[in-house]
Amino acid sequence: FNLNHDYSKDFRTLYLYNPSVLPLHNTILLDKTGNDGNGHKEDPDFLSKSDLLALTGGDPSVRYVAIYRAYLGCNCFGPLKDRRLMIAGEQVSYVALTLLDENLDVVNGTDILFDINFGPGDKYWRQSREDCRISLLRGSIYLLCNDAIHRVRIRRAATAVTPLDSGIHYKNGENDWKGENTKQLYVYRNIHGTGLEVTLLSTRTRWPGRWIDGKNMNIFRSPARIRNNSDTNTGPFDYYIQIYPSPHWFSRLNIPPRGTIDLPGRFKKVDEHKSILRPPPPSFDTPDTPNTIKNKTAGTETPFFDKSERGTACCVSINLSNKREDGKQQQNNSVMVGISHAKFNANHPGWQQYRNRTGYVTNMYVSRFIAYQPVFPFDIVARSGWFCLGFADADEAGSNTLAGRNTQHRLLMFNETYSCPYIQFPSGFSEVVGDSAKAIIAYGINDCHPRMMMVRKDDIARLLLG
Repeated sequence: FNLNHDYSKDFRTLYLYNPSVLPLHNTILLDKTGNDGNGHKEDPDFLSKSDLLALTGGDPSVRYVAIYRAYLGCNCFGPLKDRRLMIAGEQVSYVALTLLDENLDVVNGTDILFDINFGPGDKYWRQSREDCRISLLRGSIYLLCNDAIHRVRIRRAATAVTPLDSGIHYKNGENDWKGENTKQLYVYRNIHGTGLEVTLLSTRTRWPGRWIDGKNMNIFRSPARIRNNSDTNTGPFDYYIQIYPSPHWFSRLNIPPRGTIDLPGRFKKVDEHKSILRPPPPSFDTPDTPNTIKNKTAGTETPFFDKSERGTACCVSINLSNKREDGKQQQNNSVMVGISHAKFNANHPGWQQYRNRTGYVTNMYVSRFIAYQPVFPFDIVARSGWFCLGFADADEAGSNTLAGRNTQHRLLMFNETYSCPYIQFPSGFSEVVGDSAKAIIAYGINDCHPRMMMVRKDDIARLLLG
């Protein structure tokens, strides 16, 4: 990172993709009972009225905050085996952030770009943080970027003021930036845009345990269980970080209350769990089902995709209910639903036998919905079959010159071509403000540009039930 770099003369292209969307449910006026009329009630995770006003600037059109990966490399122009366009030149990765309205369109003047890898003390180690997820936890906004979690304050430029302290307070001297527990109040410098100001309140840059260098993890919550006296979670919910979606592997987090800035050790993970239950079979078969991996030496067959699925996005509340033979609805079964993904991996030795007859190209993605019990131990109760997400239409493009183009580069599996990008990564899965019957799926297309869409939860339930 060069503090003296002149971005006004830097004409390289940044490709924005892998979005994550944060709904701001209390941007809709609540009634006297604390309900917005669409199933969303006053919630301890919501921003306070003053923080919400500072974020929106009083703009009544604001409904969401969205973040994106902004990267110098891309796969826009086809699957190249050596990934030339992804690894060319400098590997610079930034975060793009904006406010969205009810139609998921950018609120004019709120798009900014900053480097989340650069931080307090004007130190820059390496760009290890990317594909961030955005969450609201106990009244604060959190960005989970690979294995680093950042508690931030976002303010509209009209409401932003110069902070009292824009430096860093080190616990044990300057070298403590490498440590786990630092106290910060640091304003990120915008590379592009002036409409928003992002302040780093605290961060945890190292995680204890086996998942220190994890990626594509997600945070979810459930009703609080019995606590002990040393637990800093004092609200009605427990918070968990999902390490892997299936088999389900998660760990509880201690999240500090709203208003806390100094957070030594409060992101400590506790109660790590890894499910030993076998997940239920997929709700429908897909082309990989008959194409098992055969081990002639051992005389065994295993599924084409690994049993351990990769983290993607989580979680949305959905009701699963089958209809009885008489047509009447069975009792609703409330579950929390996430998305996992699998991809062709050139390093997987068993897949070599399929290289010729599948039209195999590295980094081709498929996804599935996974439903979990909404309470501990969050067992998996249903899985859809694999699916892929489609291209953007040209009329969706707006100012994005890449959306709806290069659609000839499609998913290819077992000699079949599908009307989907070969890379579609659902990095965001969230509720819709003002409509509890719908969910938002936000995904990146071919590491090139983002796409967001609203879908009916009933359609997701049908996929889960087959």
